[in-house]
Amino acid sequence: TAYVFLLRPENPAWVGYLSAIEGVAQFVAAAVAGTLADCYHWRRDKLLRITFFVGVAASIVTFLSSYHQASTDLWWWSLVAVAPVLWGVFDGIGLTASLALFADSIRDGHRSYYFTL
Repeated sequence: TAYVFLLRPENPAWVGYLSAIEGVAQFVAAAVAGTLADCYHWRRDKLLRITFFVGVAASIVTFLSSYHQASTDLWWWSLVAVAPVLWGVFDGIGLTASLALFADSIRDGHRSYYFTL
């Protein structure tokens, strides 16, 4: 989003739009990942493997959008819009699964100590 602000300093609203897109994608992905893990008994390591592929895709899309300089091109703007969606999904699934794995590795009754450090 900082890259978009550097390209479009006259309209900083685009930074807010892209941040909102990423936040909504993260929220939805975290809810889906939590539901899959808790209700449908998906293993958390399986979710982390999915996170890996989403992260690779997000990196590629981010690289392509930063490499292409034509800021008026529709293809470029679509890449700029897809990148935060992928990063939001990456954060939503990855943080949900990794924090759940961390919580599962701590004995019952001791979790609050490690989460409040």
